[in-house]
Amino acid sequence: LGSGASRCKSSSLFIRTTTNTSETPILSYNQTLWETFDKLNQTEKLLKKLSLYNEKYLLNRNGIYYFVIRFNESIIFKKSLHTSNLTLGILLKLKILYRLSKMGFVGKGYTTFIGKNSLNLVAENETEEKLLKEIEKTIVNKIKRLKTQQHSVNIETDEIRDTNSLKKLTDEYIKYREKVKTSVKVMYKFKQCIEFLNIYFGEKKLVKDITQKDNMNFQLFLLSIPSDWKKKKDLVGKDLKLIYEKTPKMLDKYEKLKVSTVNEIIKKVITIFEYFEENTYIYKNPFKKVGNGIKRVETEKREFSESELKGIFFYLNTKDLIEEYRFMKFLLYCGLRREEGLIPTVGDIDFEKSLIEIDGKKTKNSKRISIIHKDIVDDLKIQMDGKNSDDYLFFNIKLTNKYRSEKIGTKLNGYIKDVVGEETKKVVDLHSFRKNFSQTISLSGFFSDLEIKTLVGHSTKSDVTDTHYIRGKRNWKTLKERIDKVDFSIYFSSSDFLPI
Repeated sequence: LGSGASRCKSSSLFIRTTTNTSETPILSYNQTLWETFDKLNQTEKLLKKLSLYNEKYLLNRNGIYYFVIRFNESIIFKKSLHTSNLTLGILLKLKILYRLSKMGFVGKGYTTFIGKNSLNLVAENETEEKLLKEIEKTIVNKIKRLKTQQHSVNIETDEIRDTNSLKKLTDEYIKYREKVKTSVKVMYKFKQCIEFLNIYFGEKKLVKDITQKDNMNFQLFLLSIPSDWKKKKDLVGKDLKLIYEKTPKMLDKYEKLKVSTVNEIIKKVITIFEYFEENTYIYKNPFKKVGNGIKRVETEKREFSESELKGIFFYLNTKDLIEEYRFMKFLLYCGLRREEGLIPTVGDIDFEKSLIEIDGKKTKNSKRISIIHKDIVDDLKIQMDGKNSDDYLFFNIKLTNKYRSEKIGTKLNGYIKDVVGEETKKVVDLHSFRKNFSQTISLSGFFSDLEIKTLVGHSTKSDVTDTHYIRGKRNWKTLKERIDKVDFSIYFSSSDFLPI
């Protein structure tokens, strides 16, 4: 993996190849990654080439990798590898397994990898040797103790994460809760969470395949569930997931689970998946980034349901209301109030910084900055085509701001009424796009509370971090990178996307 590099001053981790015996520093335990980025990349490529780049036997806990091994399906050995870097963690793991294979404790597949561009799995410095010996000694002693208590002790070498279904592990979790004598009330809540998990994902779903995106979609599903849904006659014995996906209007007429209830369910789900992670059934808890839960401002208006939004965009598309379509999409992707969406001019759009600066919308002296999501760039460019810098981005008619906003708002709310009906229109309007934006970015788990307030345009004067420490400064570049990862496509059907 290269030659001529000198040892680092602090204790470093080394690997050696059979084609080149020069020592190459991979990463000091105290060094930053950027100092050895190229070497780490080379090592990663080699591990991938040898099909060794995986997290088997590894657990990431609070950013640090642990070596974890399972005995007889339940007894676990766990030891910190003192590194937050996956490549280094894999190298140490392979060296541990190599030692155990020589002693006959694991299969023969972990002998030295010989050949061109192969790894020689030996300790390369005193610090590493000390760590490997400590782990080896602890495992051996534990096996000896266990053998005095039972006839055989087997180290599992198969990847258990490939076979664990949601039902299997949730059943195990309930048994665990019974052993620790969980109260009847708390046990009921855990069983309720598990029921929702099995309804949405299916009992046969492999737990390792549940992702961060599934987390967000699961929360949206919970928000669509009627209160006391088991008592609704037309839902008895029905597949809730199928109704949610195929005929969601069946659910629209009911009062939904409260946001506080959904947040409680998610907290319990996080706890369940933490158990899965601690027992190495999964690599990473996909529900861990939920933060402080879903935020919903309680007003007389609500957000649109997924089916309502799909219906609105389909309606505008088929009626050839192209500018109206793009404007409502603009509100959804930026979280703007009606007037905030109508006042920007062509000159306010900064594609280089991916920002829109909006002044004086909610109060006279207020300032709002909105990030341009990658999925609306083409729409904005079309809206700007042929216009001057001081022309309005949308609906370029020269009227007073107030009259223009009221006239356009009345027209657009009329289209919404055509789709959702007169009764539903009482609880939704153009402001509901902003609520959908707030809910979607909150559910994504990509943003802190302060960042959500910034993106939504709420005051941060009461936030101590903002007023006393960062003093209003924002890293717009990283916010842009994360906002682009937020998926709004669930609110559109495939036939809604307009040609460029």
